[in-house]
Amino acid sequence: LVAAPVFLAALVMLMIDRRLGGGFFTGGGGAPLLWQHLSYFFFTSAYLLVAVVSLGAIAEVVQTFTRKPLPSRKAFLGSLVAIAVIGMLAWGQNLLNAPVGSAFKYFSMFMALALIVPFGIVFRTLITAVQHSDFNMTAPLRFAMGALSIASVGLLAEVGQSTIAVATQLQQTYDAWAATHFALGGFAIFGGLAGVTYWYPKMTGRKLNEDRAAKSFWVMFIGIVVALAPLFAAGVEGQVTDSFRFFAGEGLGLFNLVSLIGTLIFLLGTVLALGNLIRSRIEEPTATPDPYRGPSLEWLALSPPPAHNFDVLPDVRSDRPLDDIREILGDRDASANGQPRESEPVG
Repeated sequence: LVAAPVFLAALVMLMIDRRLGGGFFTGGGGAPLLWQHLSYFFFTSAYLLVAVVSLGAIAEVVQTFTRKPLPSRKAFLGSLVAIAVIGMLAWGQNLLNAPVGSAFKYFSMFMALALIVPFGIVFRTLITAVQHSDFNMTAPLRFAMGALSIASVGLLAEVGQSTIAVATQLQQTYDAWAATHFALGGFAIFGGLAGVTYWYPKMTGRKLNEDRAAKSFWVMFIGIVVALAPLFAAGVEGQVTDSFRFFAGEGLGLFNLVSLIGTLIFLLGTVLALGNLIRSRIEEPTATPDPYRGPSLEWLALSPPPAHNFDVLPDVRSDRPLDDIREILGDRDASANGQPRESEPVG
């Protein structure tokens, strides 16, 4: 809502420059640096939007399979808001090499480094929830943990890229490229598949094949690490992004070859994952409306849900409404059978 209109305005200004001879970014009075500001404001916000949505899906997965609410739920939700707000103010982290004032550079560096706090709270909350619980490793939880593992590497590398000293040397190299794609690969791809596999029974009414999901996960996990890790070294050695040449004969061929092999492995894993989604829709048995005993209301509806979702408006009393409904129904069943309610003393 905030960032997209900025980029839309930038595109309109660019169109006016190219078609009508305007002078926003080009010409005698144009400022090419203005295009960088507007576009990076949008791209940074979109980057963090992917992270926030992915972390929200991961939180749903973790709550369901650990059978417990998130510890420090309010701090977790507040941190997601903080990531969105602070992150939008950190767009200048991509301009630490640009001809901008020192005050702007230090402000951008401070905003980018400030993201360590909310990201740290979010990751600690999710890891603690899993660490202190008994759970069965299913496809959604496996992809969720993979997302946190992969994204954490990218975020740690982004911390270095957010400092002026490192950015001066490595910005616009494959080191920065690998950091960004580790984070986006974790959040967008593994976090996205965590959400897709989690809600797959609800969307399709079919179970997901767990064996094929596990195989595709490991192939993708190994592939993305092999594909991106060598690029850190290539960036340190000086390979820049968006180059018109391949850097042949400069000692970077091995890094690129290993990265290519990892990319092909990752592509194979992606094909396996998508194939599993298609095959499960055809071959696997029908799923019940609530296969995971999830705490949220979508598991109360049929799978896939009808247009109206519910015949009667559900009674929502907490952030785990379906658990509350199960407890009420269990107490009613116990009373109907002449057994004491859980809240009543025996005898």
